[in-house]
Amino acid sequence: MSIATVYITLLRIIHIFSAVTWVGGSIFMASVMGPTVRAAGPEGGRFMMRMASFGQLSKVLTMGALGTVLAGLLLYYPTSGGLNGAWLSSAHGITLTLGALVGIAAFLHGIFVSGRTAAKMKVVADQILATQGPPAPDMLKEAQALGAKLGKGAIQTAAMGSIALILMAAAQTI
Repeated sequence: MSIATVYITLLRIIHIFSAVTWVGGSIFMASVMGPTVRAAGPEGGRFMMRMASFGQLSKVLTMGALGTVLAGLLLYYPTSGGLNGAWLSSAHGITLTLGALVGIAAFLHGIFVSGRTAAKMKVVADQILATQGPPAPDMLKEAQALGAKLGKGAIQTAAMGSIALILMAAAQTI
């Protein structure tokens, strides 16, 4: 087994496991956690305050996204035969490239929309959790607005990630 084969194999493992973490986590948040939190009412809101304050979910999803995109970018050149024109214009090349572009769009959305919203939510959650007694109504309103934005962002990331995964899987059969 050559060094190149080991390199490609390791990158593919990182790419796949990172994508499972990132997209799977986004799908879980959009389809299970978000609806459960909304159905729980005030208790769900308190849970989300703790989740935002702890901050680990955002970190895990970000690391999954980063691992997916970086490994994918490093895999693209050798997979494309060094950006071979014939490969790039083939059905396999076009489908894989589209999947990569959708995945990168999901990553950028996560960083610039969901990531910034999660950072703001952490600040608000920390403030709410630090108060003695009930939090101020304006803080609760801001937390609810940020929570709704995070929920929408999770749905958007899950959708884009799912499309990227479908295209990547389809490219393997073309």
